[in-house]
Amino acid sequence: MVEKNKNLNELTFVIAPASDEIENLNFTKLVEHLKEKLGISINLKYSNSYKEALLSIKDGSAKLGWLGSYAYMKLEQQNLDIEPFAVGILKGRKTPNYHSLFIVNSKSKIKKIEELQGKTLILSDKFSASGYEVPKHELESAGLPIANKKLYKKILYVKNHDEAIKKVLDGLADVAAISSINFEKWFANNQKNNKSLKIIHKSPAISGPPLVFAKDLDITLKNKI
Repeated sequence: MVEKNKNLNELTFVIAPASDEIENLNFTKLVEHLKEKLGISINLKYSNSYKEALLSIKDGSAKLGWLGSYAYMKLEQQNLDIEPFAVGILKGRKTPNYHSLFIVNSKSKIKKIEELQGKTLILSDKFSASGYEVPKHELESAGLPIANKKLYKKILYVKNHDEAIKKVLDGLADVAAISSINFEKWFANNQKNNKSLKIIHKSPAISGPPLVFAKDLDITLKNKI
């Protein structure tokens, strides 16, 4: 067991808000495994925003985290003291990579992203890779930069991908950019609504988000992790 000094009695593991459903971001088994192996208490903290998750790592209040691909990249670019230690692969998959998907109601006449001018668009947190950064690039490539708000009827920002899906289903937006992982989980859990949405665009692959720990974490704990 690790010696309980240097504030090592307890660690916080921060999770970015990719989903409304906690079961879709279920790190409980991983945390229980780490508790057993490390011999210390680990608290799971589900953040309300990617920025909150980032700040938790930056200010040292969390020593472990799952931040999302783009949020991790932003921290890495700032040369902050974080290290990736693992990347999760969903059951049944061979790669951690995923995609940004543009989805519309199945009754929509929109067939491609080039047809989104004058439409209501939903994006996610600005630190989300599949919900903001990648779709931003895809729209720029299609000649519809989100910086030019006159091109759109409205651009809405939501907390996570589940909320984006719900707004499209409820007719509150024409299109939303979401993670393929969240879409697949929604598709599997909502059989009766499977025909209510369709994909009009799929981005190139996005690298899966790593699990990270702080570089100043005790070396004994790092090695055990």
